[in-house]
Amino acid sequence: MSSPTKLFRVGRETFRTLLQEQTKRKEKQKIDLLKAVDFLSAISEFDLNRLARAMTLNVFRERDSIFKKGDEGDAFYIVHEGQLQVTDISVGSVKFDNFVLKSGDYFGERALVTHEPRAANITAATNGSTFRIDRNTFERVLGKFSRVIMKAQDRKILPKPFLREASRKWLKKSSKNGLRNAVKADVKFEDLKKHDMLGDGQFGEVFLVSAYVSAEYGEQHFALKTQKKVDPIRGNSVVAIEQEIDLLGLMDHPYIVNLVHSYDHPEEIYILMGLVHGGELFDVIHTEQDGVWSSGIPEGDAKFYAMVLTDTLDYMHRKQLVYRDLKPENVLIDKDGYPIICDFGFAKFVADKTYTLCGTPNYLSPEIIMNSGHNASTDHWALGILIYEMVAGENPFYFDGIAQMELFRCIVGEQFYPLPDSATDACVCVVDGLLKKDPTRRLGSLAGRGKDIMSKDWFKELELDDLRQKKFTAPYIPEAKNLSG
Repeated sequence: MSSPTKLFRVGRETFRTLLQEQTKRKEKQKIDLLKAVDFLSAISEFDLNRLARAMTLNVFRERDSIFKKGDEGDAFYIVHEGQLQVTDISVGSVKFDNFVLKSGDYFGERALVTHEPRAANITAATNGSTFRIDRNTFERVLGKFSRVIMKAQDRKILPKPFLREASRKWLKKSSKNGLRNAVKADVKFEDLKKHDMLGDGQFGEVFLVSAYVSAEYGEQHFALKTQKKVDPIRGNSVVAIEQEIDLLGLMDHPYIVNLVHSYDHPEEIYILMGLVHGGELFDVIHTEQDGVWSSGIPEGDAKFYAMVLTDTLDYMHRKQLVYRDLKPENVLIDKDGYPIICDFGFAKFVADKTYTLCGTPNYLSPEIIMNSGHNASTDHWALGILIYEMVAGENPFYFDGIAQMELFRCIVGEQFYPLPDSATDACVCVVDGLLKKDPTRRLGSLAGRGKDIMSKDWFKELELDDLRQKKFTAPYIPEAKNLSG
């Protein structure tokens, strides 16, 4: 005979909040332990967070051996809980007294630099746990130990104003600012002449407009994006729109859409942007002729778009900006055939991790779906999906008719369908690296960031400087359009 059962229900939002808080507590615990390590105390918050994510938790029981004297040193440890007994300690002919390691103590740091054998026995005095990071993982995440320490010491010695100035010089401004300043000074909203509609989305419309700017710039054409301050889906969207405007205003890169100016009206905000009228990358990948659709582009073409996009994402990530919505529809093609990233509605400055569920389902990374916190590595996942789509003509996880929860299950737990046999090994290597489920092991998310991606054999035929200066002829040049109408 069955007995009465009580069933407790937890709402989805409550569960997500609890999961977030638990993840944040664990991450903070790791970071606090790392900050207490003398030789890591000057490392930037960003690098500490990356290191914390790469550490693994090792549980031990009383009398367990952590390592024995003479073992090869290959990992560094921080005691999380419990106590460890250190015995038979000697360095050369010098012997030392036994001692006990407690929570917060660390050991094995020489293993990050040398391959010297362990100088003592370490055994568990109680039940407990340690956080462990091996030398290869440390170098994969942060680079060579000596360079990390030198970089940390530079941060400690150099005054912050110097670092800020160096950052400004690295992100030197381009001629975009001249046009921005001229429009801001001389072009009123009433001066804009509206021509054709370029696009119509759920949150507003985009129009082709023109205006006389100045003697230097003459007549210019722009894209004018209208954004309703209140809409049925997002409600009051002023904060989100203003955030997008602020972020775009900070971007000064040839392959990021140019925010020229914005106009604030009672019911709408108008965003004036540089005109990119070659269509979307989606229309390059997926073409239709006489009712027949064809998908996919030659691997060499995909390589060109991927290299430019990787370099552009790397620019954002070095400013600690995570884009979070990379997909073919958000990549425009300019008059020279080069890809331009647009739509910064989901972009966000992220020093460590963020937990917002956002983006397009087909391109979501496992860590976004699992709500375990995400950062720039989520853009590298989306880049992997995009490269796969360009080469194969389809999404590696999505197919027509799949339910969203099944799609998410596949993204989190299943391997993607292999690329076609026609794909080169070099291409497969890049896609495999970008679609690692673990963000700490994902290509582009390690010490070299975007350089790790662009240094792969798949890209060896392309010169980054040529792409930055548009010396390379794009595989597709859009047909020139008459804008005088």
